[in-house]
Amino acid sequence: MPYPKDTDPSLLQCIQPPSTDALWMLLSTPHPAIGKARHLGEALLHAGLITPAALASSLQTQQEERDKGNARPIGQILVEQHDLSQDQLRQVISTWLGEYMVDPAHLQPEPDALALVPRTVAERESVLPLLVRDESLALLMADPYDRMLLSELRFLTQRRLIPIKAAPGTLAPAIAKAYSVHPGDASDAPRGKIVAGGTKDGVRPPPTARATSQELAQDLNDSAPDSQTADTDVVSESDNTLVRLINSVINEAIAHRASDIHIETEPAP
Repeated sequence: MPYPKDTDPSLLQCIQPPSTDALWMLLSTPHPAIGKARHLGEALLHAGLITPAALASSLQTQQEERDKGNARPIGQILVEQHDLSQDQLRQVISTWLGEYMVDPAHLQPEPDALALVPRTVAERESVLPLLVRDESLALLMADPYDRMLLSELRFLTQRRLIPIKAAPGTLAPAIAKAYSVHPGDASDAPRGKIVAGGTKDGVRPPPTARATSQELAQDLNDSAPDSQTADTDVVSESDNTLVRLINSVINEAIAHRASDIHIETEPAP
């Protein structure tokens, strides 16, 4: 979904929300007047920043330049005509679109959000999950209009995504900080939960190699109960392996940029 043709993504206002709750308020409550505007010129009128005459003049200039093969955003023309300032334009664009460029310096991503995206995926794709509300996941991205990546993330998280553009240079350190605070291996965790890293006397054990989907499938087969009277511990172990298997298959599909996943079963002997 591209930006509307009469706006410039570089004009989006950069904000530093103090908390995820404050960010959610911005995302979920658009301005009652500006947010209903059909185009940027109307939004500027609703904000009381330009007059109808100024808008008509800028539209005429835009049309004349378009006829000569030079298409320019209406906001840029209004700024050059001194009808409003660059800061005023940024504020109205961000309010009208309901979109912002976010500097996550003061944000602490929610554990439930981090649990939905494994650290390896977050670092590789430059995304930072921030908050979960109902079935929606808000996350910072270097490019919030990367359709292929958004499709993969929807498949991985099973959430409606609210992508937000990250301020330049802020994403990598924010990802490292967020996952260091919550170091559980989200790739092997049931969705919505983080597995706490085990420690002994304050010392974290060395990392172990992650099992492949084939190894997990074999473990699942080996741990399957032979009868209905199998021990509860065996069933619990099987359930845990199944969760890990599903997450492993999803992660491997993302790594190979697969468009979908097909699982074939063999008939029982």
